[in-house]
Amino acid sequence: TLLSSNITPWGNGATSGGTLLEMTRVDLSTGPQTISDNGTYYVSGEYTNQLVIAGSPIVILRNVDIKSTSSAIKIESGSPVIVLEGTNRLESTSESEGSALCPKEGTTVTLRGEGSLEAQGGYCCAGIGGGHSTSGNIKIESGNITATGGNRGAGIGSGSDSSCGTITVSGGEVTATGGSDA
Repeated sequence: TLLSSNITPWGNGATSGGTLLEMTRVDLSTGPQTISDNGTYYVSGEYTNQLVIAGSPIVILRNVDIKSTSSAIKIESGSPVIVLEGTNRLESTSESEGSALCPKEGTTVTLRGEGSLEAQGGYCCAGIGGGHSTSGNIKIESGNITATGGNRGAGIGSGSDSSCGTITVSGGEVTATGGSDA
């Protein structure tokens, strides 16, 4: 079930085990959007609104730039797979719950693909992970990932005075830099 009319069918795209997948475009230009099922979605473009994922979909980031006053992408529930295509950038300017990519406790996010991701956390927040609350699990299988924490935040992991689930890196090129006082 989708919670917004700004998520529209895009057409056939990536394959999975030889099966053509129907992809749905997510448009963040009119406000924050929530994906709440297990379909296949793609996001492309520059935005200032948040994407919330509440399920286990495949979400393709294709040349995305999201700069948000909260987490650019927040994983509320499930185990989504984020596929990187092209050059992608996520940034949070928040001072509390503003990791650029924030999996909540009890969730798992998997990053893979041939593209890149630059993630910049807000004050006291990780680039990928949590802020002031415990974050979920993070799996990196491929891609070129650069994550930088805000002041007192890890590059990948947790923010100030919090913890993170399991972090697994099985491939790709990963650079994680903590913010000052981290």
